[in-house]
Amino acid sequence: MIFLEFESRVNGNKMTLGEQQPVFRYTYIQYLVEPGRTLVFSFNCPKSSKEDWQKTVRTMMKTIRIK
Repeated sequence: MIFLEFESRVNGNKMTLGEQQPVFRYTYIQYLVEPGRTLVFSFNCPKSSKEDWQKTVRTMMKTIRIK
């Protein structure tokens, strides 16, 4: 398994009212690479909720079982 955990920023759209501010996200992505297939599991939420979710997401991702 390979995983990435990061915070990102997407710039807002200066031409659209109500969408000018940047959006900050927390993302956890986990990959399983096998011959002939790659499985991707992901979770994301607003960066402001990272502290609420980070421990739960790490635990949740560890419980994934593949047959």
